Amino acid sequence: MSDARKWEWYDRYKLKGEVRLLRHLLEHRFGALPAWIDEQLGKATEREIIRWGQGLLGTKLSLEQLLRGR
Repeated sequence: MSDARKWEWYDRYKLKGEVRLLRHLLEHRFGALPAWIDEQLGKATEREIIRWGQGLLGTKLSLEQLLRGR
């Protein structure tokens, strides 16, 4: 496997892990999640995942406000 492919694989699975962790944190904070969450998380960039994770800390935002920016 080439170095480029290794990094591509690493980035892909790192993002999947970040999404998985964020989903667990969202469930812990908000309970059962609506169906649109999986679609939103599935198309999220790493930057969005990090921003949403940071947004969970010390905020009173609703789930929709946090992930949809409302």
